[in-house]
Amino acid sequence: MLNRFTSDYLLLLRVIASHVVVAGHAASYFGIMSFSQWPNSPYFQSSAVIVFFFLSGFTIAWLCDCRRKDSGYSYQNFLFDRACRIFIPLIPVLILYAVLEYFFYRSIRHPYPYSYNLETFIANVFLLLPQPFSNAPFGTNRPLWSVAQEWWLYIFYGLLALSISKTHRYVKWGLLGLFCLSISFTVLDIAGRGKDLGIIWFIGAGTWLLTKNTVSKKIPSYALAGAATLTTLLIFVHSLWPEDGTYSVAWNLTITAPLVFTTLLASRLKTTLIPKVATGTIEYMSQYSYTLYLSHYPLMEFIYRTGYFKDSPWLGFFAVTLGSLVLALSLASVFEFRYKQYRNFLWTRIAGFTRSPVTTESR
Repeated sequence: MLNRFTSDYLLLLRVIASHVVVAGHAASYFGIMSFSQWPNSPYFQSSAVIVFFFLSGFTIAWLCDCRRKDSGYSYQNFLFDRACRIFIPLIPVLILYAVLEYFFYRSIRHPYPYSYNLETFIANVFLLLPQPFSNAPFGTNRPLWSVAQEWWLYIFYGLLALSISKTHRYVKWGLLGLFCLSISFTVLDIAGRGKDLGIIWFIGAGTWLLTKNTVSKKIPSYALAGAATLTTLLIFVHSLWPEDGTYSVAWNLTITAPLVFTTLLASRLKTTLIPKVATGTIEYMSQYSYTLYLSHYPLMEFIYRTGYFKDSPWLGFFAVTLGSLVLALSLASVFEFRYKQYRNFLWTRIAGFTRSPVTTESR
């Protein structure tokens, strides 16, 4: 199990990363906070996505490891849980922007007309975005590619860590087919056909395994602290920055290395990181972070295209940031906050297809 300090640390990283993505995109649109944008530095928003992939790999490896000890928890349970976590907030956002973009861009030219169609919408519903498929993110919601990559990594890793419990033959073959499809996504991403983030995801998963490893526990804490400090300083080495300010193998690893060492160090600490008075607020912010990531970009794109705040960039920055938060909270209150309720309801409707009981996730 995770100790409290590690849990707090990862939670805080998740909250910070999700809000940095929003602030980074807003800064990019309105040309402010140049220190956070290329070429003055790699894009802060892209670096935050690298953090997301590390956290995702760590969390899924931890989840599978813990659930594997539970009686009756299987690959189909895992996939159902993950599908509900991903798609219950995702599909409403896709539908909402399918409608809104129709009205948004009646008088303004759509910036991505080739991706605003029924075929692309359906491809996004099933997250068929990375290689070997060539489908674009739907409409103006460009960050959806990263959600698709994580989804296929879930499918791939889940079967490596868990087994398919006794079930109907066609369900078993369907799960195996889905896993086989995920292999191509995973291999191509790790081979560099994506944005080299699959490597980071598996480093995150490996970090969870290292926290339990008796050999890694023998490394002195001061050595971990020193390694974390040195690898953090590497972030300022310009030769390691990606050519376009987004992603590269070297830069992805540069961002990830201090995360590995600090997480290992955090696993040894017997205290808390987040003050008790702030715990509720941080946990609340983490609960809408996924919806915030899903919904902010099209809103910013539209406001930018209309020319609003052209002469008041800082006002525009705060307007789109606040607007994104309000929209995310509105959507999350209906979907992300309640996804476990919807999951349990759906499970009761399809329980006949599998014989494994649903479990309640802690995440």
